[in-house]
Amino acid sequence: MAAVSKDTASAAAGRRAWRGLPMGFVVGRYFVYVIVGLLAIVLWAQVSLRGMLRSGEVYPADYGSEHVEEVLQRLAAQDEFDPEAIPSAYWYLLIDEKGNELATDLGDKGSILYSVAESLKGSDAPGWHVEELPRYYDIWGSAVHHYRYARLDNGTIVLLAYQNLPQYATRELRDSRPNVLVQLGWTCAGAGAALIVGVGAWAAHVISRKLRPAAEAAARIEASDLDSPVGRSNVRQVNDLLAAMERMRAALRETLDARWRAEEERRETVTQLAHELKTPLTVVSANAELLARGEATGPDAEAAAAVVADAARQLDECASRIMSAAFK
Repeated sequence: MAAVSKDTASAAAGRRAWRGLPMGFVVGRYFVYVIVGLLAIVLWAQVSLRGMLRSGEVYPADYGSEHVEEVLQRLAAQDEFDPEAIPSAYWYLLIDEKGNELATDLGDKGSILYSVAESLKGSDAPGWHVEELPRYYDIWGSAVHHYRYARLDNGTIVLLAYQNLPQYATRELRDSRPNVLVQLGWTCAGAGAALIVGVGAWAAHVISRKLRPAAEAAARIEASDLDSPVGRSNVRQVNDLLAAMERMRAALRETLDARWRAEEERRETVTQLAHELKTPLTVVSANAELLARGEATGPDAEAAAAVVADAARQLDECASRIMSAAFK
């Protein structure tokens, strides 16, 4: 039985020694949640991109540079230009010998190749040709467009432009949506922002819940409820604050108890003195009446006067004690 009591005492001592988790751990874990969540979002984006590449929904980033020769050779071998033979990884522009546009899918990207077409007017350069256009700026910063062209048997020239970025495998998706990397980037940014806001709101809720014992203790002290002890939390710094509030509550309670006891003592003293005043007042009143009616003469008058004087001294002492009790 003694051993059980000893174990119980040791457990209680251990609980008192454990002051709670550090606030840095409580707050820091939410940063870990954010980092892990952001890594998960990036991993999701990579897996999604790989899935689109495997399914053929998207061309890989190096498709344009790896297959441009093959596409140009296929176009050169055609009797009549067929744009369906050009994968959506390329933008094309077909011009005649004078540089006039015959067919294109450039849309609002026409400036990419029109300057090249202008430089090829009247050119009889045979075969394939490759150059790199100057950089132009889009929402993600600088991006380089590459182009190649081939002179077909009918004298027309077809120019192909491409970027070293993944592209949708259909022109409809390529022209109606942002680049797949841009889409994934905005999706990751939105998911990351939502994650940060969500974890921040969760952290604020948890921290406010851990600080609730301090707020409740402050409300009780403000309402003069000094009997209820201050609670505890599982956060070290909050427990330090609660311990300080508990000391303040105990000190206030002790001060108020001492004041109450002093008030009680003063009230009892005043009550006792009030009773003590009745006797000398009665003596003074009775002897004063005897002297006033002339019933006491000679030695009796002197005795009555002495009694009055003694009662007056008692009254003076009582008055002094009342004054002392009032300013105690």
